[in-house]
Amino acid sequence: TLNGEILVVSNSDLANSKVHNYKKMERRRVVLSIGVTYQTTQEHVEAIPGIIRDIVESTTVIAGVVCDRSHFKGFGNFSLDFETVYYVPVPDYPVYMDVQQSINQRIYAEFNRLGIEFAYPTQTLFVERNSEAETT
Repeated sequence: TLNGEILVVSNSDLANSKVHNYKKMERRRVVLSIGVTYQTTQEHVEAIPGIIRDIVESTTVIAGVVCDRSHFKGFGNFSLDFETVYYVPVPDYPVYMDVQQSINQRIYAEFNRLGIEFAYPTQTLFVERNSEAETT
C-alpha cells in the first residue's frame, strides 16, 4: 500500500476487482473547487476563472502544468462555486502536492489582495417584528 504495508488479496477477490496501476499513470488530473461569498462583486465573479487560469498556467514548480478549464460552476447553499481542472504532467505524488500547494497559496494571496472572500458555511436569520404586539 502507499503506507508501506503488505496487502494480501485472494485470487477470487483480485479477479472480481478493479486494479488501479499508478505506475502506468502519465499525468495527474486535478479538480479544484472554490467557493466565494455571495457578496462578491459582479466584476470579481467574471474575473475569477481567468485569475485562476492565469495562476495555474504560470506555475513554476514544474513545466507543463496545463489548465483544461475554469468556470463559474453554480450557486451553492452558501457560496458562488467555481471549478477548475488542470493537469500535472508527471504522476509523482509529491510533485503533484507541490504544484497544488503552490497554486492554492497563490490563489489565496491574489484573492486577499483583491478583497475576494472565500465562503464558509453560514446561515442568515431574518427576524420579523410583530407590529400588533407593540401597540397599546
